[in-house]
Amino acid sequence: MNTTVSILICYRERGRRRTVSAAYAGQARLKPGIGRNRKGREFPCPGGVYYIRWYAGKKQVWKAVGTDPTAALLAQMRQEKVLAGERVLVEQSSPAVRVTLAQAIAAFLLERSTQTDERGLNRWQWELELFAKICGKVWLDEVDRADIFSLIRHYKKKLNSQPRTVFNRIQSLGTFLSNRKHEVDFAFRAVGHRKGGDIPAYVEPEVDYYSEDELTKFFAACDDEERIRYQFFLRTGCREREVAFATWADIHFAEQDDEKATDEQEASTYTVNEKPKMGFTIKNHKSREIPLSDDLVEALKTYQVLYPNRRTIFVNKDGGPEGHFLGKLKTIVKWAKLPGEWSLHKFRRTFATNALANGVPIHVVQEWLGHCDLTTLKRYAAKIEMKKPQYRNYANRVAQAVKV
Repeated sequence: MNTTVSILICYRERGRRRTVSAAYAGQARLKPGIGRNRKGREFPCPGGVYYIRWYAGKKQVWKAVGTDPTAALLAQMRQEKVLAGERVLVEQSSPAVRVTLAQAIAAFLLERSTQTDERGLNRWQWELELFAKICGKVWLDEVDRADIFSLIRHYKKKLNSQPRTVFNRIQSLGTFLSNRKHEVDFAFRAVGHRKGGDIPAYVEPEVDYYSEDELTKFFAACDDEERIRYQFFLRTGCREREVAFATWADIHFAEQDDEKATDEQEASTYTVNEKPKMGFTIKNHKSREIPLSDDLVEALKTYQVLYPNRRTIFVNKDGGPEGHFLGKLKTIVKWAKLPGEWSLHKFRRTFATNALANGVPIHVVQEWLGHCDLTTLKRYAAKIEMKKPQYRNYANRVAQAVKV
C-alpha cells in the first residue's frame, strides 16, 4: 500500500493557476511560500495555499491545509500515520483560517481538474472569476445573498443570457459555495419550486427538430466530406465533442454474411469512450454503444479507405480533432439560403424524436443518448403523442360534449 503523502502549493501566476511541490528547508521544515519545480529550481508562490496529496487505491486524494507551512507538515505526518494503520488522536478543531475568495476559487479548480477535462475546467474558471469580479469581495465569508442577485442581474442585462442559462450558471455557483462549505441565505432552486427557490424560473423551450424537407435541402448543399460529417451527427445523436473525438478504433463494423437476411445481421456500432490523454471526457463519464444504420456504415467504410491513419475520424486543417463543426454548418446553411435556426444539437433532438416516433423504447433511446434520466425524452415523446390521430378524436369528443 502506498503511504506516501506529498505537500504541494497552489497559487496563481499571470491569471493562471499553478500547482508545484513545496520547497523544504532541511528534512522537517518548509520554506514559507516557496515552491520547487521538477528541475529543483525554487521560486516564490505568492498567495499560495498548501495541499497534501495521497492515493486511495488508484485515486488521488487532495486536501487543503491552509497557508501555514507548519500546519501543512503536521497534516502530512498525521495522514501518513493514518495510511500506515497507526492509531492517531482525533483531530482537534482549531480556529478557522480566513480564506480569500481567490484562494477558494483556486482550491475548487484544483479539485475539479481531476474530475473534468480542460474545456470544462476553463468554463468553471470563467464563471467563478466573473462572480469574483461582479461581487468585488475579498474574503469568501463576506459573500452573501445580495452578491448572487448581482450576478443574476449581470447575466440578464449585461450578457443578455437566456433564463435557462442563468439558472444553470447560478446553480453552478451554488455547487462552488457548497464545496467550499460557505452557507448563503439563498435557495439554489427555481422560483416556484415546491421547496421554494430564489433563481428566476424558466420555461422549457418547445422541442424542435429538423424536418425531412430541411434535411434533404441541407445535405444537397454539402460536399462529400461535409455530408458524412453531419450524417454522423444525424445517425448517432452524439454531442459535438463525442463526434470530434471519435476514432476508427471506436467503430465496430459487423461481419457481413451474404447468406443471411439483412435484418438478421449483427449491428455495426460506435462506442463512445473517454480519451483522457486527448483531453476528452464524457458528460456523465459513462461509455455507451450506439448502433449504426446501414447507410452510415457504407459511408464510413468508404471514408476509412480514403483516410485510414487519422488519429480521429474527422480532423481540422492541422490534423487534430475537428472543432469547427458549428461554424462550418452555418456556412453551408448561409450558402444554401436555408431558413430557420440551425444547430448541432438539433441533429441530436432529431435523432431522438425519430427514434421514439419509430417505436424504439424510450429506455433504449436514453441509453443511446447517454441521458441520466428520462425527463427530456418524456417531453419528446409527449410531443409525438399529441400528433397522433387518436388525440384529434379525443379533442373532438370533448368538443361534442359542450355544443357552442
